[in-house]
Amino acid sequence: MENKIKMRICLGSSCYRHGNQGILVLVRDYIERNDLSSLIDFRGELCMGKCSHGPVIVIGDELHLEINEETVIPILEKAISDLAIKQKINHD
Repeated sequence: MENKIKMRICLGSSCYRHGNQGILVLVRDYIERNDLSSLIDFRGELCMGKCSHGPVIVIGDELHLEINEETVIPILEKAISDLAIKQKINHD
């Protein structure tokens, strides 16, 4: 994969109050544990404007709403797998 997968987590006050601080830790740990830092550009953003649907994470160009500590890892695994498959198809 030449380009990193862009992953953004909303750190606005509403999302943060609804649990993004725990999700942030889980995502960082997942990236580190799976040695994905060379493939993923993971950053926080102050507000994504989806306050009533938070917590929010964007992976690639897919917006994921109302995530929580139980749903974030399956979302990451599926998104990374899907993006890797697309990248492989585009290079074959």
